[in-house]
Amino acid sequence: MKGVAHVGVLQALTERGLVPSQIVGSSVGALVGAAWSAGKSIAELREIAIGLVRKDIFAVAHADMAFKRMRSPPCSAASRSTTCSTAWSATSHSRTSATP
Repeated sequence: MKGVAHVGVLQALTERGLVPSQIVGSSVGALVGAAWSAGKSIAELREIAIGLVRKDIFAVAHADMAFKRMRSPPCSAASRSTTCSTAWSATSHSRTSATP
């Protein structure tokens, strides 16, 4: 997985005495950086990254989608149309609802 590369970069930097003063990342890089900033050792990060399987990543993404659906207003069977789809996409990040 790509996350192992981020751990390798941290390891290479620290082996050369270059300790980052700031951590910035996106996607897996943000997760690795946050865990390292929180005190996880490079060895711990490597074990976590090596142990990850694609199913673990999709389980987290699926849970996120489920929580977003629980927060959105329900669409009735009669209104399952473009308007309802638009309301769904508009409410994925807010609690406002559109009137069909």
